[in-house]
Amino acid sequence: MMPKPACLDYLKNPVVQSLVLHGGLLLLLVGFSEHFVPELPAPSPAIQTTLVPASALAAEVPVASESEPTPETLEEPITTPTRVSTSAIQDAQAKADKLAKEKAEKDAQAKADKIAKEKAEKEAQAKADKLAKEKAEKEAQAKADKLAKEKAEKDAQAKADKIAKEKAEKDAQAKADKIAKEKAEKEAQAKADKIAKEKAEKDAQAKADKLAKEKAEKDAQAKADKLAKEKAEKDAQAKADKLAKEKAEKDAQAKADKIAKEKAEKEAQAKADKIAKEKAEKDAQAKADKLAKEKAEKEAAARKKLQDALKNNSLDQEMADLEGKIAAEKQARLRKQAALAAQQEAERLAQAKAQADKQREQNELIKKYKQRIYEAIKNEWLIPPKSNELSAQVRIVLLPDGDVRSIVFIKRSGNDAFDASIEVAIKKAAPLPVPTESALFNEFRSLTFNFSSKD
Repeated sequence: MMPKPACLDYLKNPVVQSLVLHGGLLLLLVGFSEHFVPELPAPSPAIQTTLVPASALAAEVPVASESEPTPETLEEPITTPTRVSTSAIQDAQAKADKLAKEKAEKDAQAKADKIAKEKAEKEAQAKADKLAKEKAEKEAQAKADKLAKEKAEKDAQAKADKIAKEKAEKDAQAKADKIAKEKAEKEAQAKADKIAKEKAEKDAQAKADKLAKEKAEKDAQAKADKLAKEKAEKDAQAKADKLAKEKAEKDAQAKADKIAKEKAEKEAQAKADKIAKEKAEKDAQAKADKLAKEKAEKEAAARKKLQDALKNNSLDQEMADLEGKIAAEKQARLRKQAALAAQQEAERLAQAKAQADKQREQNELIKKYKQRIYEAIKNEWLIPPKSNELSAQVRIVLLPDGDVRSIVFIKRSGNDAFDASIEVAIKKAAPLPVPTESALFNEFRSLTFNFSSKD
């Protein structure tokens, strides 16, 4: 909108308007007097007086009566123009008054039109300002909603990353502990194998020496050997029973520990989910209350300013009612948005929990399938005699139907018969039991097993 000239505001002054109106009337009177007032006749010629005798005066009387105008004749040219001039002035005055009145009416009408136009412009400007304000509020609200949503997503992502990191650290620690334990067991096994081998060699050497020395006492030695064999079998049986008992106890303890651990993890997960849900709801509610409070304070300040400006206006009450209604609607909308945000956070937590439960179930299923595969191979495995305290590590590559694609010994036992028995057992157990789901089968494309003569 173009700014209004300062002269227009100056013309609104009543004194200036009165001066302009009177000046216009004077100009009209002068203009009409020039056109409607007739010109006065020229003045009579000057009368010359001459002294003449009475006789001459008497002789000239008739002539004088014919040539000189009578008093009526002299008055007529003067009186008639005077009446015409007064009537013209009155007509001019009436016309000037009429024109002045029409001008005043036009000016009043122009002023009224100007006031109406200014009022319409003000109302249009107020309406445009109101629409711009509402648009700005909507954009601000949309921006606030977007920021709240982005923050909630970032918090959720950070929490998920933290949980994944902690899980990865735990898995890495468990894997490191397992590797260290297996290494310690292998070293102990190697040491035990070495001691047993040395002992066996010494025993064999002693036995050979004894047989060579006591060849003559063959029968007695045979009897002694028989007794020694029976005693060795009894000792081996006792040792096997003891090992089986210890293994059963260890398996039972491991199973109990696993159940207790899974129960503790589920309880901890449930507690963490509950705390996270409550925190998300509290944060969403606190944020909504804060936004509502800030909005209410801003609207109260704007409303006070508007009320001060319109203190004597009859629209105050209507404006206050309208603003109260708008504030109530905005407050309800903010609460609804806060409740929706809390609900979305709860749903997200529920989905995360469901995903974690699904992953846990999938891990359990993978573990069960691996155990079934190992049991299937073990059922076909015939351990060769004299394979005490031998072990080997084998990687098996499988096809989707369970058939064996390749067998690779990561660590051999050092006994060809023992290693060959493992390979035969794997081939006889094929096709091995594998899951039919393609996504789950990816966990079974390559499997590594440890085989020990103690199993």
